[in-house]
Amino acid sequence: MRPGVWFPAVRAHTGADVFTERLADGIERLGFKADVTWLPHRVEYAPWSVSVPVPPSWANMVHVNSWLSTRFLPSNLPIVTTIHHSIHDPRLLPYKGAPRALYHRYWIQHLERANLRRADAIVAVSADAAMQAERVFGPGKIRVIYNGFDACGISLQPRTAPNKPFRLIYVGTWMTRKGVDLFSEILQQLGTGFELLCVGGMPDRQERVSLPDNIKLLGRINDRNHLISLMQQSDALLFPSRSEGLSLSLIEAQACGLPVIASDCSSIPEVVSDGETGALCPVDGATAFAEAARGLANNRLQWQSMRAAAHSRAVTQFSLDRQVSEYADIYLSLIGSKE
Repeated sequence: MRPGVWFPAVRAHTGADVFTERLADGIERLGFKADVTWLPHRVEYAPWSVSVPVPPSWANMVHVNSWLSTRFLPSNLPIVTTIHHSIHDPRLLPYKGAPRALYHRYWIQHLERANLRRADAIVAVSADAAMQAERVFGPGKIRVIYNGFDACGISLQPRTAPNKPFRLIYVGTWMTRKGVDLFSEILQQLGTGFELLCVGGMPDRQERVSLPDNIKLLGRINDRNHLISLMQQSDALLFPSRSEGLSLSLIEAQACGLPVIASDCSSIPEVVSDGETGALCPVDGATAFAEAARGLANNRLQWQSMRAAAHSRAVTQFSLDRQVSEYADIYLSLIGSKE
């Protein structure tokens, strides 16, 4: 019987959506049958308000996000659960606010605990995400499989010198956990010789007014080729995030040859090699981020070396083919155990 994997997934417009789409496409290329059933975002906070979809008749495996309510998990099929976040990291509490902290502690943690208990196989996207899960839910057999990037259209472009002004880029949602509140201070310290392009979420109107002139808000870019071109034409990725499960933005930026200036926390050191593919700075250290950007802008040879090393690390350590192959091994082992 042809292996078939069903992905019931909440459409959240985050990296988890990209993960699901790429994995489904990848295992189909290996000869599996795969299908994604997108569920509305309210499934996360009001699962009882959404009808439970029926699995396809050909499915012999279900793959879900660890936040999905067990209401949507079939009782007669093996379940693979992926942990995408380190959201229970206590270091995040100062940046959540009371409502979000309570939501994560008393609702999301409840959903995850039940989900992980039901799962036949548990995967985390980073060693840090696995560690945080075990700290909260207890020891378990959690396998780490790093996210992979789609290499189509991504290459290291020949460049001999950075732009003037030196062009930083940020790709991600606009939220405190991502450290976007540090952008103003960092770019004010850097001055007119630097600019920051922000791709993705947008700040509210009041916050936009207070941003310095060398921060350019580009909003969401849905054209992947346009985004890749924009990264290839930039000089470094600025990423002061305070917590990441495993960021695809970090991986894809390095694949495009961008040195990364990022926080030294959570899973980020698993992706960025400090001093080789970028610079890791103390969390909330705006001055350290500014100094790292200046160092790259003023040292063309180091910038060129980091560009090459960043591309090489992404290609060798975070390939989509490797990720897909490791998940396929799990699917086949579970299907075989049920026969």
